[in-house]
Amino acid sequence: MINKNSTAIAAGFIVMGLLIGYPGVMVQKASAALSLDVTQKATLLAVQFWGCAGGIFVGMLISEIIGKKRFLHIGALLIALGFGIGIAANSYLLLLISFLIAGAGLGFYESGFNAMCLDYVTIAYPATKAQSTSLFHFFFGLGAIISPILIEAITMAVPLWNGVFIFFLPVPLICSILLFRTDNFAAALPETAKAALNPRTFLTVALFLLASALYVGAETTVYGWLPIYWDSLESASTSIRPGFAVSLFWITFSLGRLAGGPVVSKLGDGRYVITVSAAAILLSIVWALFGMNLFALLVYIALAGLLLACIFPTLLVSFDRALPGMSGTVSGLFLFFGTLSAAIFPSVSGAVFKKGGMALLPLFWCGVLAVFLAVCGGAFLSAKQRRGA
Repeated sequence: MINKNSTAIAAGFIVMGLLIGYPGVMVQKASAALSLDVTQKATLLAVQFWGCAGGIFVGMLISEIIGKKRFLHIGALLIALGFGIGIAANSYLLLLISFLIAGAGLGFYESGFNAMCLDYVTIAYPATKAQSTSLFHFFFGLGAIISPILIEAITMAVPLWNGVFIFFLPVPLICSILLFRTDNFAAALPETAKAALNPRTFLTVALFLLASALYVGAETTVYGWLPIYWDSLESASTSIRPGFAVSLFWITFSLGRLAGGPVVSKLGDGRYVITVSAAAILLSIVWALFGMNLFALLVYIALAGLLLACIFPTLLVSFDRALPGMSGTVSGLFLFFGTLSAAIFPSVSGAVFKKGGMALLPLFWCGVLAVFLAVCGGAFLSAKQRRGA
C-alpha cells in the first residue's frame, strides 16, 4: 500500500490533523501574551472552522473543474500564508486572521484529500475500500496527536509563543511536493440508481446533517476547550502540560478508529452509534461529578477519545447508504455541516462558560450528546423506513 500516491494522501491527512490539533493549545499559549478574554478565546477557536467551512464550500463548487491536485496546491499556499501571518501575530486581530486563512486552506484539504482518498481506494483497493479509507483517516488522528506535543516541545525550546508557526510553515509546502509526484487517477465508479427525492428523503437528509453538526460540536467541545479547562483546575500546577492531555485524547481517538471497525460490523451502524453515545453521556455525568481529580480527568479524556472515534465515519457510511448514487453530495454536505458546527459551537459554549465557568464543560458536553442521541435515533429510524418503503 506504500507508494507515491498513498504517501501523498497520508501526508495530507497528517497536515489536516496538525491543523485540527493546534488551535486549542495555541489559544492557551497566546492567552497570557495577548491578554485574551473568554469571548476572544471562543472566537479564535471558532474562526478556523469558519474558514474551513468556506474552503469546503468552494471545494464543492470548483475542485472537479480545476482538478483536485491544483485545488490542493492552492490549499497548501493558504495554510502556509496563515502560518506566516501567525509568525508576526503580536495582536488578537493578526492571530484571528492567521487562524481564518489557515482554516480556509484546511477546508481545501478536507474537500480535496477526502475526494482523492475515495478515488484512490476505489481504484486500488475496491475489495477493502472501507478498511483502506479508515487507515488513511488514522493518519488524520496521528497529525492531531503530534500537533499539541510539537507545540509544547517548541514553546519549551523557543521563547516566543508564536515561534511554533515558524516550524509549521514548511509542512503544507512539503505536502505539495509529494502531490506533484502522484498519478492523475480518477474513480471509475459503477452506475448506481440515485435515491428518489421526496419528503421522507429530505427528513432523512436533515436528520443526518443535524447529527453531523451535533457530533462535531461534541467533539470540538472536548479537544478545543480542554487546555483552557485544564488551566482552570486548582491543581493546574501539575507537571503534565495541557497539550499532552489533548494528545492523550487524540491517541485514544486514533486507536479507536483502528480497533472500532469490527465492533461496528458486529453491532450494526445504528446500534453502535446509539450504544457509544449513551456510554459517552454516562461518562460526561461521571466527569461532572468526579472530574476535578487530574488522574481521573486523564481517564475521562482517554475514554472520550475511544467512544467518539468511530461515530463520524459510521454516520457518514450510514448517510451514504440512505442516499445511494449520491456519494459526492453526501460527503460534501456532511463535511460542510460538520465544519459549520465546529465554527459555531465554540461561540455558544464560550458564552456558557463565560457565564457559568469552565467547570460546566462536562455538563455542556452531556447536553449536546443527549440531543445528538435523540437525533441519531430519528435519523436511523427514518433511513430504515425509507429502505422499507
